[in-house]
Amino acid sequence: MVRAGVVSHQSEWDMSGYNEIQHPPARYGVIDFEGLRNLCGMPGVAQFSEQHRQWVQEAVENGRTQRESCCTDCIAVGSNRFVEETKTKLAIMGL
Repeated sequence: MVRAGVVSHQSEWDMSGYNEIQHPPARYGVIDFEGLRNLCGMPGVAQFSEQHRQWVQEAVENGRTQRESCCTDCIAVGSNRFVEETKTKLAIMGL
């Protein structure tokens, strides 16, 4: 929604991956927060959230708001198991 000009920062869009990473939901998330944190080599939740916030802020400040297909072409983000489980759950719900 930043690229579309609807919001100026990802945090302003309630359904953004940014907000899910910054405030992981207790249920029904589409990002495997722990898997993603581990892939990024971050030792803890607080460190990962802060580093992610900095990465996004730097990208916005430098005008690097292009679409990243590795994160936007997926039904869910995380381990293969998490993605497959999410796809199965969504199919059960008829989506």
